[in-house]
Amino acid sequence: MRIDLGEEGKTRLYNYCRQIKEIICSDNIDHLVSGGNSGIAMSEIALMVFDLLDKPRPKLLNVPFFRYLPGMLEIEENRFDYSYYSGQIQAYVATIEKAGKVLFVDDEICQGNTALGIFTLLEQALTEKRLKSIETYYIVAEDQGFNIPTGYDNIIFMPFTKEIAGYNNLIFAFISSEYERPLIKYFGDDEQLAFHLRANLLLNLPVKEYNSGSPVFTDKLLVEANDNVPNFLLLQKAFLEYLRVEISNAIT
Repeated sequence: MRIDLGEEGKTRLYNYCRQIKEIICSDNIDHLVSGGNSGIAMSEIALMVFDLLDKPRPKLLNVPFFRYLPGMLEIEENRFDYSYYSGQIQAYVATIEKAGKVLFVDDEICQGNTALGIFTLLEQALTEKRLKSIETYYIVAEDQGFNIPTGYDNIIFMPFTKEIAGYNNLIFAFISSEYERPLIKYFGDDEQLAFHLRANLLLNLPVKEYNSGSPVFTDKLLVEANDNVPNFLLLQKAFLEYLRVEISNAIT
């Protein structure tokens, strides 16, 4: 099946923003949570929806989540032990007074490893601090056949669209070539720097790094882009202005 990637990406962007609007206009969100590179970009877009709707921003938790060991087949034996992130999440929970309502966002749900892994660690940290469990854990992501496991009664999955087989990170195809060209000219095409990572740079966001088994978010690519991509700050500014218009069109 041949598809117009740009149009599909834009449709997904609009659907995502409308789904976020539906949630935050009907419920008070206390925490906005994401994992990994795409997640942190999706959380930034969600924050722009909050701002454009004049809704108070929730507390933000971005986890440099790896589902599998980098460069390895995505099979059970290569799954990264998500308990590694318990320290970060315990530190986050130490700063809050209640869990309340949580909104987890990502571009794709996959098997739910990231969403459920972070949920589990949050619940463990809340128990250790003797706080009440999460009231509602909203998951907004592209549906790839995910079903909420039995026993997770406080999770609500609200997909903004369904997967098109063979296409990953498709929402980020909404970014037009005028914003991508300067980055491609320096970093190279998708084989050198995946197109969804270019979204992070345009949004002035870090990317995750395995860091010898200790995952972190790093600004290395942002520094490199600022030093080597002509007028990089102006490019970011122009992209953000364009994105705000698109989000505004989606939610009005």
